[in-house]
Amino acid sequence: MRWLLIRRAGLTITLAAALFIAASPASATPSRNNNNPSSGATVVGGGGGTITVTFTRPGSATAGPGISIGSGGLPGLPGSLAPINPWTPANIAACNAQTGGTAIIACPAAGAAAPPPPPEPGAAIVAGATTTLQRELPHPQLQVQPGYAVSGLKAYLQITTPTGLHFTFAGYRNAVFMTCSWNHFDVNWGDGTDDPDVTSLGGPWPNGDVTHVYQDASPSDDLHVTEYWACPWTDELGAAGILDLQTANDLPLEIREIQTVEN
Repeated sequence: MRWLLIRRAGLTITLAAALFIAASPASATPSRNNNNPSSGATVVGGGGGTITVTFTRPGSATAGPGISIGSGGLPGLPGSLAPINPWTPANIAACNAQTGGTAIIACPAAGAAAPPPPPEPGAAIVAGATTTLQRELPHPQLQVQPGYAVSGLKAYLQITTPTGLHFTFAGYRNAVFMTCSWNHFDVNWGDGTDDPDVTSLGGPWPNGDVTHVYQDASPSDDLHVTEYWACPWTDELGAAGILDLQTANDLPLEIREIQTVEN
């Protein structure tokens, strides 16, 4: 069996086909202090249980390529080499072509198929589906009976919208399951008056509880309602989150004035 090798005399680590990090024998190798990556090595990023270390060449302004390492300990390095991902055919061939050195990680057999990429995270699936979901969510339907308001009297707004809408979004080796429900509304009555955080659908006279009294007659005030949705989701891997979205609609509304007629 071939192994991924690290050579201690003039440090050499093989990570890809024809890609080596080499320090000449005249140059100092990276520090043997695993907890001090600044001595010959600099931590430049991380994620997913690994960190990336860039080995600098003393006396040079350039740095070697980044190396993914895990949290374990290996003498002379800030950690242990993590398995190469992905094992491409080129990486497999390069690994099996090595000679000498100390065995660190077993090389796959020459010609072995590369393992599949990891499943797509649920958060990434949600991010990719947000635009589609925004189009799918319905806009609130607005009504003021009998189709106009009268100045000095209450206008009763009725909002019609569904709740508990279910969506499924498929990703690579993973899927997201989401349920969207309205949370609250912001109502702009069109005359400069706003009612934020309305948590009722209102209703017609006489029991509706989303009301407004217009003071002045107008041929058309644009009543505007913004609907706020909460969409909790889970995925097949056990991850979860909440996506917040908005939809909106307008209702042009005539405001009539009661006039008295004298005989």
